Amino acid sequence: WAAAVLGAGVPLRLAGSLAGLSAARRAGAAADLSAARVLRPGDTVDFTHPLVAQAVYDAVPGPLRTAFHSRAAWLLTAEGTGPAAAARHLLEVHPGENSALVEQLRRAARDHLAVGAPDAARRCLERALREPPEHHLRALVHHELGRAALFTSPADTVRHLRTALELPGLDDTLRADATFRLAQALARNQQMREASLSVAFAAATTDPGPERARLRTAHFMYDAFRATEDDGPGRSRRLAELADPLTGEDNAERALLTLRAFDGMLRGENHTVVAEFCARALIDGRPAPGLGWTDTTWGFAYPCLAGVTYTWIDELDHAEQLFGEAVRACESSGWSGGHLAFAHMLTGAVLRRRGRLAEAETRLGEALRLADSIGTGLPVHRGTVCLLVDTLLARGRTAEAHRLALARGFGPPYPDAMILPDAPSVRGRLLLALGRTDEAVAELEAASAAAGRGRHNPVWAPWPRDLAAALA
Repeated sequence: WAAAVLGAGVPLRLAGSLAGLSAARRAGAAADLSAARVLRPGDTVDFTHPLVAQAVYDAVPGPLRTAFHSRAAWLLTAEGTGPAAAARHLLEVHPGENSALVEQLRRAARDHLAVGAPDAARRCLERALREPPEHHLRALVHHELGRAALFTSPADTVRHLRTALELPGLDDTLRADATFRLAQALARNQQMREASLSVAFAAATTDPGPERARLRTAHFMYDAFRATEDDGPGRSRRLAELADPLTGEDNAERALLTLRAFDGMLRGENHTVVAEFCARALIDGRPAPGLGWTDTTWGFAYPCLAGVTYTWIDELDHAEQLFGEAVRACESSGWSGGHLAFAHMLTGAVLRRRGRLAEAETRLGEALRLADSIGTGLPVHRGTVCLLVDTLLARGRTAEAHRLALARGFGPPYPDAMILPDAPSVRGRLLLALGRTDEAVAELEAASAAAGRGRHNPVWAPWPRDLAAALA
């Protein structure tokens, strides 16, 4: 029983200690189990088959199994195996207001996140909340759980971070961080207006310094991401006043320069000017330390926006290099959810712009598969479907593009979150290809509203050409 609770790979001497056996009796018990073909000979727990291990584990009476797990966690901790190894057993222990157990689970969650295992981190922190933690630690655990859930469940992140912000226990730096990540989750949950308002309020109530700069920059970003906003040209002017003199001395400046480049791309500003802002935001064409793909302080969005900007000003070599690095960074860090889906989606966008349509379709299909594995209706779904419809149209497969659009709900009403390329422009092109000219004209005229918000880039929003063709 002790061997089954500890699991494979653990030294047999620990199994003997868990069972309360002396060294001599441990050796005899191991020999008997080996002769009975339950364990293989050796110095570690190695069952002859996983089904044997499961059968033995299931035979352990419930109360004894719980006690074994509790003692196993203590033994592994004393052995120096690390918090993550002990956490597997702590998850099975009944809650009991044990502050030491809560701290072990928090350390284990940090270890799991460090090796790209957010689901395991979530399980540890959810169990820590059930213990429960001491009152002054509850906000911290909710904050940590919100960060872990960000990779796979934006809705859970929103819930935990809002709880963390409502409870006492976060200092000013952690409150700013919780708000920043809350906005990230709201944006991924297609609540772009709420994301913008959350960081705007926090920036207005945070003292000058790095955290305020981070929140203010995020406010500009989420306003830029909105499909509709009250004063787009005014926001662009304010952003230009802040960013144009900057040289990229630190990451706060580089983040603002990235947004300035992205905004200039949408507005259709001079290609050379926009590319220069991108160059100032990067270091030798790559994200600066702290602004990389898997860095968590500023988030995934800023290098993403640099690559998006390069894509829609047709600086495709730069974009392809950035998104290739994004895929590799996500894979090496174990990020297999929304971040990796975005990286594949944006690589597909570059391939579409290059005219490598078959490769683009394959890459976008992979992005959609990854996106489907974490939920439905997320921004990565809408962006990927939009690009895939556009790619299928470019390949002359109109009927297939139409079926995809119907199956995925690609059409109005659109969310209050920008889609790249412009969704009404792409859907108008689809309707035109289907011969539904009147509907195409209405959709493309709706797309022209982007011009009223100062967005004039015909590569991102190609409605003028298609509208002219529809009206001809």
